Amino acid sequence: VDLAAIAGVQLQMLRKLSDIYKVPFAENRGKSIIASLAGAIIPASTATTTAMTFGSLIKGIPVIGSTVGALTMPVYSACATFVIGKVFQKHFASGGTLLDFNPPDYREFIKAQSEKFRRKSSASQGT
Repeated sequence: VDLAAIAGVQLQMLRKLSDIYKVPFAENRGKSIIASLAGAIIPASTATTTAMTFGSLIKGIPVIGSTVGALTMPVYSACATFVIGKVFQKHFASGGTLLDFNPPDYREFIKAQSEKFRRKSSASQGT
């Protein structure tokens, strides 16, 4: 359920970014792009993705699972959403559309944005 809700938020973000940059939006195309972008994010942050999946699955353990899941999922979800938003800001600003988006073209940018989010997150937590 968590992952479906996150995908919905990310799809809505993509719709709003499309409106801002005056790029035609198609929901089916948006869903497939977010899925393919998630495939590009996984190699860029395997530890984060594994932890995100683990955080979602661990919720099945009574008491402890829901506590751990409640503490971990928001951070990993925020990171993925932040990175997806930054990727599409860059893509749309360069004149790209949903039809010509190619996730592998953004591999290095994804890594850099993921690291940027981690640094911001660590600084805000005082670690």
